[in-house]
Amino acid sequence: AASPIGPFVNPKVMTIHGEPIDEIDPSVLVDDDGKVYLAFPNFYIAQLDPSDYSRVLPETIVSMLPWMPQDNEPFEGPSLKKNGKIYYYIYIYKITERKRMGGYLPVWLILQPNLPWGPIPMPA
Repeated sequence: AASPIGPFVNPKVMTIHGEPIDEIDPSVLVDDDGKVYLAFPNFYIAQLDPSDYSRVLPETIVSMLPWMPQDNEPFEGPSLKKNGKIYYYIYIYKITERKRMGGYLPVWLILQPNLPWGPIPMPA
């Protein structure tokens, strides 16, 4: 669309390995070089095919789970951001010790992976 509020034309289903991505709330980052990246709610990130941005490039898929704290399960809201030359992966995780109104208290956690698409240093 020419405007962020639409009208939207020619919508396409996003796919990975030829199958529709059945997730809600993905986040998109358009990098300085024009490449487009997707952070999707199963805690993976990947580059989108520049031919039409509807297909994930399988060779770029990276799981972010190894960099998340082992004592709390990731919850929702993954987002890939960039400030200067540093990429930030932001998501919400559950603090299991604190509950609020019968649910888990979400907390933002920010990781600084060396992306896209160089090596990602494993945390110590």
